[in-house]
Amino acid sequence: MKGKEQVIKRYFNSWIVPNFKDFEGTFSKNASYSECYSPIYRNKAEIIAWYKDWNKNWASIGMAN
Repeated sequence: MKGKEQVIKRYFNSWIVPNFKDFEGTFSKNASYSECYSPIYRNKAEIIAWYKDWNKNWASIGMAN
């Protein structure tokens, strides 16, 4: 159980203090990520692109934290 908890902590911390390496390490190659308002990212490459875009374009205008 401790390993799963660490993954979850790393994931959330990667949003609080943007950390690409921790975020990237959370997902397997074939992962899917679904947002609450419908977008679905269907592999690790799409998930990573979305994370980078969000941190570049949204976090900078105060949408983060």
